[in-house]
Amino acid sequence: MTKGVLYLVWGEGHKAVLERSRASLKAIHPELPVHVEELPAESTLLDKARMADVTPFDLTLFLDADTVVLDRLDF
Repeated sequence: MTKGVLYLVWGEGHKAVLERSRASLKAIHPELPVHVEELPAESTLLDKARMADVTPFDLTLFLDADTVVLDRLDF
């Protein structure tokens, strides 16, 4: 079973916050692969519902691009 982190991003202005989130994730969970799915610019929050269709992982942790990981995310 593959485990990984999925980010869904669209529109302008997500690059800086996404990189901050990815850096904080890597500092705590360097073992987790990451997939970033860029949606069309006209996407809305409702398009997040298709995350199960775009993840390459069997077990997916979805993080918003503005999430800062401060501690372990094990469950």
